[in-house]
Amino acid sequence: MRRLELELERPIPADLVDELSSALPYAAEGAANFHVDPERPAVVRFDVADAAAADTILRKVSRLIDKMTRGWRSLPPKVIADMRSVVPHHDGNTWTEMKDAGIVSEVAPGQVALSGLGLDLFDFFDRTFVRFAMAFGAKRVRYPQMISVEALNRCQYFDSFPHHVTFCTHLREDIDLLAAFSHAQEHGEPFPFARGLHDPEYVGVPAACFHVYLDLSGRDLVSPTVITTSARCFRYEAETMTTLERLWDFTMREIVFVGTEEWVREQRRRSMDEVVQFVKSLRLNGWMEVANDPFFVNTFVARKYYQLLTEAKFELKLSLPYTNGALAAASFNYHEDFFGRSFDVMLDGSPVHTGCTAFGIERWVFAFLSQYGVDRSRWPDVVNAGLAGQIDATGPATVAPRE
Repeated sequence: MRRLELELERPIPADLVDELSSALPYAAEGAANFHVDPERPAVVRFDVADAAAADTILRKVSRLIDKMTRGWRSLPPKVIADMRSVVPHHDGNTWTEMKDAGIVSEVAPGQVALSGLGLDLFDFFDRTFVRFAMAFGAKRVRYPQMISVEALNRCQYFDSFPHHVTFCTHLREDIDLLAAFSHAQEHGEPFPFARGLHDPEYVGVPAACFHVYLDLSGRDLVSPTVITTSARCFRYEAETMTTLERLWDFTMREIVFVGTEEWVREQRRRSMDEVVQFVKSLRLNGWMEVANDPFFVNTFVARKYYQLLTEAKFELKLSLPYTNGALAAASFNYHEDFFGRSFDVMLDGSPVHTGCTAFGIERWVFAFLSQYGVDRSRWPDVVNAGLAGQIDATGPATVAPRE
C-alpha cells in the first residue's frame, strides 16, 4: 500500500467532513483508509493498493470532493428533541465486549450474527416497534427480500443511491457454461462472470418501505392506510462497514403512512413523539434533528438542502460513549406525493402522500449496549421485563392514539 496526500484548493467545511468521509471510499477502486485531518482540513490522506494507478485515483478522488463541496453552504443543525442531559451508564469498548461475551460474531464484511442477549435485545426492540405500529392501526405484511430493478427505477432510486445497490442475478441457463463454472470452482480457476451471469433484474431491497408502494401500485384507496413491515435490507457501505453501525445486510422495521398530506404529516409527528417518549423511558442519551439522506455525489448538494429546508427527514441520534460519536437509530420521513405519483396510488382523485418511520434494529441493539454495557443487571427494568416476556407485543403502545 502507498500512502497519498491530496492538497485541496480550499478546506473542507467542518460540517461536511463526516458525509464526505462516508462518500470517499466510493471514489475509486483500490483506494482505502481515507482521513481528513481536522487540523489540516484542506488535506485528504488515503492508501492505494497499486502505485501505478495513483494518478488516476487522485483525479477521481478530487472529482468527488469537488462535486460535494461546490455550492456548499453551512446550515446550523436544528435539534427538535434533546435527551443529551442523560449520562450514559457505560463507556467501555462495546464491540469488543459484545464479541467477548459471545453475543455477536462477524461473519463477513458488513455481516454479523447475533445470539444470546444480543438477539434477545433485537427481538425486544422489534416487538416494541410493532406495538407502536399497532397503535396506528397498522396492517402487518411480510414482503420478499428482493425487489425488481424496474420498481426502483420507477422511483429514481438509482439516480440517488447507486453506490448502495446490491444486485441479485444467476448463471445463464446453459449446460456448457454451468459445467465450466463448476469445474472452475472445483479447481480454483478464474471464471468469466461478466459473460456467465444474466443482467440483473432484481436487487436486495434497500429499504423495507419500497415493497409497500409497489404493493399499492395502481390502486384507488378508499381511506388512509398504515402498513408495518420488516426486511433484511442491503446497502453496500464500502470500507465503512464496521461493528453494528453500518452493515451490508441489516434489519429495518418500518411504519408506512399512506394518505393525504395533512394526515401523513400528523402521523409522522405522532410517531416522533412516541419514539422520544420511549427513549426517555430507557434513559438513553440522544437527540432528534433535521437530517438528509446520503445521496450520490451527482445529486448531493441540491437534494441535501431541499430535505433540510423542507424538513422532509428527521433522525433520532443515539450516543456511542466509547467513540464519542453517535448513530442514527430511527428516521422519520415525509415524501410528499412522490411515491403516489411514481406508483400511481390514488386517494380521493389525487396521488397519495406518504411518510415512513424507520428503525434500524441492529443499531438500537448497539446503541443500547454502548450506553448500558453487556451486564444485564445494569439495564432498565422495562427492558429486563420485556426480555422476560412480561410485555405483550400486541398490547397498547406507550402513547395512546390521538383522535
